[in-house]
Amino acid sequence: MMKHVKLSISSINLTFWMLLSGMLIFSLISLVFERSDWRWPHVLEWLAVLYGGVVTFAISYVAWFRVARKLTPVTSGLSIMLVPVVGLMGGAWMLGERIAQSDVYALGLILLAMAVVLMPTPQKAA
Repeated sequence: MMKHVKLSISSINLTFWMLLSGMLIFSLISLVFERSDWRWPHVLEWLAVLYGGVVTFAISYVAWFRVARKLTPVTSGLSIMLVPVVGLMGGAWMLGERIAQSDVYALGLILLAMAVVLMPTPQKAA
């Protein structure tokens, strides 16, 4: 969708405003529904928030917008479908998370969907 859109602002500015508006909206929602659970974060938690906000969101969004403009729609879609696969494998490898049977089924369905997209379409006889 972003590939052919002509914007008056850069991808970096768009990313900033998207993240800021999302933060404000979800902060308001959490203020309304979770105010009793709030407390001031510790230093390590602030570092995690900073890492999550800057590295995993800001840099990743900027990189994605730049790459997505160069990819074909099929390649772009397939790369998005790999996100949960990489996330699950990374969580198991780096965090020692246990992969459940339902995760294996979900990964199988994702890979099956990717295989269906990549299958050549049969040619009709003229």
